[in-house]
Amino acid sequence: MIINNPIIDTTYLSKIWTLDPNGPQADFWFKRTEYYVVDYYANGAMPYKLDRDSLTIAHTDFIRKGRIISVGKDTLKFSGVNVKT
Repeated sequence: MIINNPIIDTTYLSKIWTLDPNGPQADFWFKRTEYYVVDYYANGAMPYKLDRDSLTIAHTDFIRKGRIISVGKDTLKFSGVNVKT
């Protein structure tokens, strides 16, 4: 995990997130040390880089790149694309 000059509040980012609040489990967890996919077929821990508001996550078989539009107490808005490795 690398964080360079964030322009978002990383206090709100570092928590467990879900796409469906009524679902059976969380989807992912931003830790200070890693991005963690909860229901992953292999090791769910993946490195990430946050540079200002640009986020890059190194998944096992692809890289996701994008921008954090906003993050708050209960909402994370991210716009990004998957890039083949």
